[in-house]
Amino acid sequence: MENLTEFIRTGRIIADSLHKKRVELGLSTKEAAKLSGVKEDRLIRMESGDLEFISPVYLIALLREYALALGTYDRELFKELNQTAGIRVHPAQQKSLEQSPGQDHSLSINRNAVAAAGIAAVLIIGALFLSRTYRTPAETPALEVPPARAGYSSAPTPTAELPGLETKQDGAHAATAHNGCFTLSINKETREPNGRLNRIPSGAGAIIYFSDIHRPSGKPLYHEWSFNGKQVDKIAVGRPSGPRWRSWSRKTVGKEGNGVWRVRVREGDGVVLRADSILSGKPPAAAE
Repeated sequence: MENLTEFIRTGRIIADSLHKKRVELGLSTKEAAKLSGVKEDRLIRMESGDLEFISPVYLIALLREYALALGTYDRELFKELNQTAGIRVHPAQQKSLEQSPGQDHSLSINRNAVAAAGIAAVLIIGALFLSRTYRTPAETPALEVPPARAGYSSAPTPTAELPGLETKQDGAHAATAHNGCFTLSINKETREPNGRLNRIPSGAGAIIYFSDIHRPSGKPLYHEWSFNGKQVDKIAVGRPSGPRWRSWSRKTVGKEGNGVWRVRVREGDGVVLRADSILSGKPPAAAE
């Protein structure tokens, strides 16, 4: 270790920026841990500035995984962090380290070979989990809700509204809401909803809104939840970084009585890409 004080100082700058990014994205530490693969207790210690609970090489690896998952990897800061730890990273290795988030596993590192063994371990972790790509700076992951039999429909939600009814899109780009629906749970493997809801089932404690955006502009996306015309929440679901962006948000329901829940998919502070509605409460009695 060339300079422990400088290493801790730089590490805390990175950890503080990661904490601010997590809060900005509306993620809990549990959700951020699941997204990044870093154990929650270690994530909490890093955010608090406690950076001496583990070897410097492995600490750098954990910070890297967390930064990549949140989409806030600062190449220059991590270069400085490696230098203060006495680690020399080849440019080809640096490129690989910036591309592949990995999983948090316990490593046993020989003190006499910390630098060499640590870099090798990071590269191995990256290769093992190359297939696990995180689309987002953190798409807001929905908590699992047990699927209910009632209320699902294989048909598209009939209350879907066309984008552009409320605001016109700028001709500079053509982002489209390819799909949007309400559901009770998400298949995390396929990143698709487990069925669609036409009406909120009796007894459901929460519902999920799923959106699939094609050709996004890169501006932040939000799910704006309203009930009976009054907005009750605005949930950030990430800043798109590719040609397609699938995301979802969750809302507690069941105590509001009869009415209509509505979600608008808004791009930045302007364009509404899509708006969908769903009925809440008991269905009206059948006409005699």
